[in-house]
Amino acid sequence: PPTRISRALFRPVWGVAALMGVATAAGLVVQVKRLESSHRLMVRDFYGALRVKDRHTEGGAEDVRILLHGIINHGEQFLDPARRRQPTSYFAPYSGAALAITRVSRPDHQRVGVLGLGTGTLAAYGRAGDTFRYYEICPLIADLARTQFSFLADSPASTEVILGDGRLSLEREADQHFDVLVIDAFSGDSVPTHLLTREAFAVYRRHLEPGGVLVVHITNRMLDLSPIVAQAAADLGLKALLVQALPDKSHFWRGSTWVLLLDRPETIALSKEFNTGRELVPEPGRARWTDDHTDLFGVLKW
Repeated sequence: PPTRISRALFRPVWGVAALMGVATAAGLVVQVKRLESSHRLMVRDFYGALRVKDRHTEGGAEDVRILLHGIINHGEQFLDPARRRQPTSYFAPYSGAALAITRVSRPDHQRVGVLGLGTGTLAAYGRAGDTFRYYEICPLIADLARTQFSFLADSPASTEVILGDGRLSLEREADQHFDVLVIDAFSGDSVPTHLLTREAFAVYRRHLEPGGVLVVHITNRMLDLSPIVAQAAADLGLKALLVQALPDKSHFWRGSTWVLLLDRPETIALSKEFNTGRELVPEPGRARWTDDHTDLFGVLKW
């Protein structure tokens, strides 16, 4: 009968399909095991997969520990005790954030706020008497920054980590009187647009001391966020200065792009001397981002 013929024909097909399924599953297991063996730690939570990986080099002087969130590098630290306090990654001494902390803000007893913890690298610039207050939405990142990296523990400054969405936390808090406030949450492919709206920048300005510096990290492979920040600066009556930091592989310094928002004339003049810092002005006709309107398509890099 035809049904018997069709069943006889399909039996080998199902058998091959089953074998392929088993082989695929076995291959995935092997890949996962290989991935686990090459990493110090792999964990996951609501916000995604986090991996801590040690990269070793000949002689050990440039051994580093890296925090990865998906494929995004969230910070790295030298394993050599003699170098572990050196800032790395996007936070070179000539990066926008480092310049704001070390050159254009108060000379002592600074209050520094940072939205986005990563490995806590910016704490390497802290001094005795300074306070570094981090805002981090992912509890696992906060745990890894304390247990797998030592930037927070090594810093002479007082450090604290506030868990939760940075903007919402700032909205609820009394004025923090920051001398520098760093917004560092846009390097990935999932940009939290609510941190770049006119309303968000008004919150940031409220928490700045008079003459304080607002710093926005806009390094991103796919998006050019500079026009959005330029418009926000104009709305606040601030000058926006773009600072480009070039990479230096010998120090594990990555290329980065920052915008400093300032209001003091002497600070603006000083900042223009850094890395050919140039002033940003709003683009005519570009709609500002608000809590009711954002447009990622309009800032894509083509």
